[in-house]
Amino acid sequence: MSDAVVILIFSHKPRLAWYEEISLRQCCRVLGQHPIRLVCPVGLDLSSYRVIAPNLQADFIPPHWLASLRAYNRLKILPWLYRRYAAFDYILTYELDAFVFHDELLDWCAKGWDYIGAPWFEAYTKATPSSRPIGVGNAGFFPSPHQHHAPDHAFMESNPTDVQCVLGVAVRHRWVAERTLAVAG
Repeated sequence: MSDAVVILIFSHKPRLAWYEEISLRQCCRVLGQHPIRLVCPVGLDLSSYRVIAPNLQADFIPPHWLASLRAYNRLKILPWLYRRYAAFDYILTYELDAFVFHDELLDWCAKGWDYIGAPWFEAYTKATPSSRPIGVGNAGFFPSPHQHHAPDHAFMESNPTDVQCVLGVAVRHRWVAERTLAVAG
């Protein structure tokens, strides 16, 4: 088992959707050589998780941090979350709508990048192809050195064409992929 990176899976609900079960099963199958932690509210019934991943370790946090999308997004930028995992060189946040095909995690960690993740654009949810990048975030599927505590949201604004910021992005929408490549171009 590698201690270079820890995989964090955040969840707030006792029952997984069918696609989340597939994602969790695949994460454990492909990335199981790395420590995998379920970050969840105190008191969450873990029985449906244990059926899929009997050895999954749970890291309990106060329930209010996973009670809303706003609180969850705030949690992901707080330094105390990242300090909890200071024993590891990198942190990978794995969302249960992701599907990992093979383990290249240590290769990505070896690149030494501070952050790999999706860019944010002006108008956020109403962004258009002409919207300019304003930051990075949404943890999603990224390695990030713990010594930086949390993604640097100001980095993209000051370096909008920095290739390291946008390459390796796991995207779900074709428009985001095309816009990301246009920014890197």
